[in-house]
Amino acid sequence: MADYSMDDDKWDEKKNDIAEWFDANPEHENRRVIVDGLFAIGDMQSDLRKRHWSSIAGVFADLANTPIGQGRKSLMDTATKSDFEKYLDSQATAYAEDVYPVVSATARTHGKSGGILYSDMEGDSAALYADDCVKKERLFLNAAFNAHAQGSEDKRYFWDGSYDDGYPVVVDTAPPQEVSED
Repeated sequence: MADYSMDDDKWDEKKNDIAEWFDANPEHENRRVIVDGLFAIGDMQSDLRKRHWSSIAGVFADLANTPIGQGRKSLMDTATKSDFEKYLDSQATAYAEDVYPVVSATARTHGKSGGILYSDMEGDSAALYADDCVKKERLFLNAAFNAHAQGSEDKRYFWDGSYDDGYPVVVDTAPPQEVSED
């Protein structure tokens, strides 16, 4: 029989993370009643918490800035992650609507992936281009944030989660290179 249990510490951590997300995203307060109810049921049924967690994840499935973690581990707190997801969602729109029309004749997938034109791919080529750009930006900014959070001295890029004029403020620690005037 499958094990659907979850220990109290992990359950409470998830509950606190979701509560922080709701505090940072008051526009989604209407979902809180459902989520709080599922957490209350999980409080009583520790042997079925993984099933209740799946139901909680489903409440956020249609949101771009979902509080349910995906992919590589980020050290971002819930509020920073929420702002980050909102930023990436806006970038996806910008890549598809503003950038792709300008580069559509030459934009290609990564060479190791075949190097084909996005315009020759099946499906919405602008959306495919935007998805790839956002994935790369997500990886870069997450790594820069983790480097900042860990105080890594061997990393080149750092990001503390701040924005200036709507864009992340990334610090490049590489020494400036001399420009030859030849």
